[in-house]
Amino acid sequence: VNNGGAVEVSGNLLLTSGLINTSTTGSLTITNTSINSVTPAGGSSSSFINGPLIKKINQYENFIFPIGKYITGPGNVLGNKLKISSTQSGPVLWSAEYMSPNSTSSSFTAPLIVVSALEFWNVKATAGNQSILNINWTPTSDITPLVAGSLSAMRLAKYDTGSWIEIPTTSTGDNYNGTASSTNLLSSAGSDNYTLAS
Repeated sequence: VNNGGAVEVSGNLLLTSGLINTSTTGSLTITNTSINSVTPAGGSSSSFINGPLIKKINQYENFIFPIGKYITGPGNVLGNKLKISSTQSGPVLWSAEYMSPNSTSSSFTAPLIVVSALEFWNVKATAGNQSILNINWTPTSDITPLVAGSLSAMRLAKYDTGSWIEIPTTSTGDNYNGTASSTNLLSSAGSDNYTLAS
């Protein structure tokens, strides 16, 4: 939405080629509440939302955000590793934006020992709305069970008052591909930053 304003998609969003550039002043909202409203699901390395994406999500449902970031040099970086699930009210507008790099990765609170320096996600919703947060790791992630030491050491982290703090986490997968999910429902503060950690 390069020239500003607000665009709403009431049907399906087809990501076939190229990036859709969005910002806080040039927003894209998918008002179709279907979990299958984006094709392909999660986008692709050649076509994703470069900036924040707003999605209307029904109660108890989920959505993989087809987001990423264009970075001069590396080029397209697909950040579609974030899924919001088990939302506890709805329909509600949820927004997510992929951010890279993570310049605050060195500020964390024990028991965390390392936080992703590569990436984080900004998630917005009306304060008090709850969901399960899920972030995938892939072979290109800088936090994987190989780095953490084991699958059980994988954690989600939230940035809170200047420091990344541990979120109780359940992880599934292997050394190269998997998902870290919040064990409990997380309550939105309005705008929250999340990433992988150990």
